[in-house]
Amino acid sequence: MNELFQQQIWAIDGDALASVCAELGAAEASGSLFRAPEPAPRYETRLGVAIINAVGTLSKRGGWWSRGYEAIQQDIAQALDDPKVNSILLNVDSPGGGVDGVKVLADWIRSAREKKPMCAYADGNALSAAYWIAAATGRIYAPQTARLGSIGIVMQHVDWSKSIERKGANVTYIHSGKYKVVGNSENPLSADDLAYLQAGCDATYQLFTQDVAESMNLDASSAESWADGKIFLAGDALEKGLLTGITAGRDELIELLAKETPMNRAELEKKYPDAFAEVTREAEATLAASTEKLREELMHSAAGLVKAVAGDAVAAQFSALAKAGITDAQLEALRPLLAQPESQPNVEQAQADASSRQQILTAITDNSAKPLAHAEPQKDEAQLKVEAMQESIARMSALPRS
Repeated sequence: MNELFQQQIWAIDGDALASVCAELGAAEASGSLFRAPEPAPRYETRLGVAIINAVGTLSKRGGWWSRGYEAIQQDIAQALDDPKVNSILLNVDSPGGGVDGVKVLADWIRSAREKKPMCAYADGNALSAAYWIAAATGRIYAPQTARLGSIGIVMQHVDWSKSIERKGANVTYIHSGKYKVVGNSENPLSADDLAYLQAGCDATYQLFTQDVAESMNLDASSAESWADGKIFLAGDALEKGLLTGITAGRDELIELLAKETPMNRAELEKKYPDAFAEVTREAEATLAASTEKLREELMHSAAGLVKAVAGDAVAAQFSALAKAGITDAQLEALRPLLAQPESQPNVEQAQADASSRQQILTAITDNSAKPLAHAEPQKDEAQLKVEAMQESIARMSALPRS
């Protein structure tokens, strides 16, 4: 049986639902309900923008007169892989459709929009499920006469029990599980049945509003002001935050998308070599200046710690080495001064000072020179010196004062 005929819960405009049910009934009576689905239309590309249609009543797999969520996803995926496509426009003109499959598509669109610029255009109607997937692009544009919103969930139950009774018939369901046959059309709904079905609607509604709030940067706690089922013209939708902008038409939006197409590093360097080189030099100079300033601040702090632990003479020598750039050879030349002080007041003090001085020397040697020889290829010398001094300061801060 056609997928639309099997739908029980909808994200669709209320008037459209009545029309859909009437058309499905006529199609079933004529036998056309079982026609094979028509091939999904391929997207067209203009100015590097892929135009993908989400038109008509929507359902998971589509059919002979409805667009499928799966087909829309396939079209977008193909456009993402197409090197001729720089951005994607979801062209929406739909009253909505079935709930089954709509959140899967919306979640997928929300993740896919990071790969290429994407937005939606309300080409007449972007209602309910159609608005759900349009919002997933993060940006929706529309002409002034477009209709948007109808955010809500609807179910329909037809009770044929009295009609069946008048015909002298009675339908009995034999089942296990209290709610197994809730919603069948041969029996009226009990209060418990109605509460059960309402809970399903409410849960789906929460998913709907949370997705829209996240995608369109709206306050989910105030959903009653923009998600009460109302349909808004473009101007009102813009005030509610359901619309990104009003445009004169789709062509204008296509031109806008074409202009914002991003370029990667190689493309920028190839197209604007002089500007790219200048920006690169400025960035490198700014980074070098920032790194040198940070290094000087770290060395100044380290010199203060050395002075407190080892005295003025050693601190002066440390500062001189720091300005020249600390190396193994220079530290080795300083070793006698650090390890063998000229005079000591007593043996215990001499041992404590010698230990403290030796720890300073070891900390500076281990953290200033050695990491440069084992540095990872992606780190430059300035970065490694900064990291080394940070470790040195941390270790020297823990040394005992003499």
